[in-house]
Amino acid sequence: MRLRHGFTLLTALGGSACGSNAPEVPKELLTSSSGCGAPEYPTENIGREVGNVVENKCFTGYRAPAQVPPAERNRETIAFSDYYDPAGTKGVTLLLINTAAVWCGACVAEHGTLPQHQTELAPQGLVILGTLFENASRDPASLSDLDRWIANFHSNFPMVADPHLYLEDYASADSAPLNMLVDPRSMQILRKYVGDQGTVMWPYIESELARRSAAH
Repeated sequence: MRLRHGFTLLTALGGSACGSNAPEVPKELLTSSSGCGAPEYPTENIGREVGNVVENKCFTGYRAPAQVPPAERNRETIAFSDYYDPAGTKGVTLLLINTAAVWCGACVAEHGTLPQHQTELAPQGLVILGTLFENASRDPASLSDLDRWIANFHSNFPMVADPHLYLEDYASADSAPLNMLVDPRSMQILRKYVGDQGTVMWPYIESELARRSAAH
């Protein structure tokens, strides 16, 4: 059943043509993260590995796709800094940054389960931030690709397009999905899971949420 679901999505979101070696970013997404100021965001220890601080980046997408339909009028800028919560006032206990591509079978299978995980763990403070970086032809994901992806999976967590492949700084796009667990108090990387590692990742997330809940 999962394979059929993935095949349907791949067919709907892209054709059979191969992407070029240097695909162009859609004009609608030619924006720079430099315009997204966050003066209070950490500037030290920025890096790509566990223990480093995630560099702030800005994307276009939907903060609450389950509440507003994916459409141009509802798109907004979403940044990692939106989830920086040093005082613990935003209700974010853990931030899970996820990458996906339409051509990625493991990503398709994983996204079929993410809404349920978000529903179950949101009361404990988990926030999933999903990023879509390429379509079925391995060209940069457009906002139309993102809209169809959200509609297909009934996403109930923030979803953005990442046509610039900002997240490839943390793991090769060819190894997708990447799931990066971030501490919102410091924006430090706690764990990185590359490829299909759900059987390892979710028990850790659940135990870490429980541990942090008990500490308060």
